[in-house]
Amino acid sequence: LSGEVIPVTDESRQICARCADGTVICGEWEIMSRSPRVKIAEVFLNKQASAVPSALAAVKNADILFIAPGSLYTGIIPLFLMGGMKSALRKSRAKKIWVANVLSQPGLTDEMTIARHVLEIEKYSGVLLDGVVVNTGVVSHGLLRHYKKFSANVLKEGDIPSRIKVVRADCIESRVSRSARTERDRGKNFEKWKQWSHLLRHDCIKLRKVLKNFL
Repeated sequence: LSGEVIPVTDESRQICARCADGTVICGEWEIMSRSPRVKIAEVFLNKQASAVPSALAAVKNADILFIAPGSLYTGIIPLFLMGGMKSALRKSRAKKIWVANVLSQPGLTDEMTIARHVLEIEKYSGVLLDGVVVNTGVVSHGLLRHYKKFSANVLKEGDIPSRIKVVRADCIESRVSRSARTERDRGKNFEKWKQWSHLLRHDCIKLRKVLKNFL
């Protein structure tokens, strides 16, 4: 298996959030750690940026587009905010599939359902999703205890629109991987990471089999 990694832009920008009370906060960590956690009303870039031509071409010419799990407001949506990306997505005839997050992210998606994530992705991308992968694997009690310390919980599905093909399957690693442990140990050296580690991850082998449902 071979592939090409294409950055969406070569311009440095910050993601900003406008909260329900009118407060504007810029920066991923600043948004996540804001206090109080007033609901996010919208997100935007601090300055307009353009997507690189190669990224736009890849989107337009793709047979299928998989949107990976990640931070909704500070990781996924910013990709759609780059100049030219919405137009490329609209022109693309590819199926658009999102692999849903397993957990909520403190300060970003508190109390949101998977269905609500879908609506936000469609709002900012300007296109409708064709499919969603929902994990049914059971998260271990140990990992749940770890994440609940930071108010992160397993996402509830909610009412995903019936027009969307939903594939439900066990997609997560059954135990903490070596890479996750390494990240956790390395994170102890950084103040911002002392309270958070990405220990729960999708299993690439399981996920590969699940994604074949959309081919």
